[in-house]
Amino acid sequence: MRVAFFSAHYLPHVGGIETYTEKLSNTMADMGNEVVIVTNNLFNSTPIERNGSIEIVRLPCFSFLSGRYPIPNRNAEYKRLINHIERQSFSGIVINARFYLHTLAGVHFAENQNSLPVIIDHGSAYLSFGNSMIDPIVRLYENAITRHLTRHPAAYYGVSDRSVDWLSHFGITARGTIPYAIDVENYQHSASKRNFRQELGVSDSDVLVVFTGRLESIKGIQIILEVADRLRDQAFHCYFTFAGEGSLIAEIKRAAVANPKVSALGRLDNADVAALMRDADLLLLPSRSEGFGASMIEAGAMGTPIMATDVGVASELVINGSGGWIINRNDIQGVVNKISSISADKCLLAEKGSDLQRYIKANFTWKSTAKALIEACEKANYENQTRL
Repeated sequence: MRVAFFSAHYLPHVGGIETYTEKLSNTMADMGNEVVIVTNNLFNSTPIERNGSIEIVRLPCFSFLSGRYPIPNRNAEYKRLINHIERQSFSGIVINARFYLHTLAGVHFAENQNSLPVIIDHGSAYLSFGNSMIDPIVRLYENAITRHLTRHPAAYYGVSDRSVDWLSHFGITARGTIPYAIDVENYQHSASKRNFRQELGVSDSDVLVVFTGRLESIKGIQIILEVADRLRDQAFHCYFTFAGEGSLIAEIKRAAVANPKVSALGRLDNADVAALMRDADLLLLPSRSEGFGASMIEAGAMGTPIMATDVGVASELVINGSGGWIINRNDIQGVVNKISSISADKCLLAEKGSDLQRYIKANFTWKSTAKALIEACEKANYENQTRL
């Protein structure tokens, strides 16, 4: 099977969808399939790159909102590259995310190929930039582009049950889930040699709570800082550290000056993130929206339990995997009380982490996700043949 992935962002751009596309493409190639990744050229990279059974085609674009929203530059080079892709025959056309102009390019490409595309949505709430002026405009845009998108036939899937539920908000009935996954053993072996507990001055008897990801309001950063502030004078020692980049990095650094139990690590590479997850006692994710929440299964792969709002895959990991606790982001004192109670029982934290690790190892493999995607493409092909 030859599959085309349309993904607005791809490596070297860093993010959850980029990792999802990379891991899924590599797994499909290992299973004997051919993959073409069609993305935007945000870094002036080589337009066409080939690595074994995987080809990457990077289309010219304009960088908008610091690269978060690339806009196609339909110049001669763009047309040349699209013609290059159109000369190939595909058994499946897969499109990541719903709200990019790149998504529409993928839909139009599928129509030119007389193919029914598989669109995988990665969200569970409206896009947010944490700006009260911009966010309402973004909502109007997301509603408009989704209405336009639904005029074209497509088979929709989500990366989690929450993502599937969110699609129904737009009147879209999803066919199922094609989830994020992780190779637990490879992820464990990928961890760097850094000892974050030692670097941060956190003893084995202390509790290290971590957050990894974009440092934005939508992720609940201010909630974590408030929790840290309320716990700073407790008899037990609970430390909070943030790994990532974003608009709230300065606020975190100010909090770290006032509270010695708060720290900011900045952006870490994947090996260091794995090491941080290994050294942590708890991942805290009071996010307003996660399509899946890759950091939760990364934590679980390292045997670290989670405390998260009911977003993405959190409820499945907590309810089915017994891997942590679901919290209400509007009840900060409730979060404080929960962390206080579990901090006194590190054996419980370790037990929850072990349970979560076993559950993830059994249920979130890239091979099973690749099989689900191949099945989705085959169903789309069958539906398309009966529709034509």
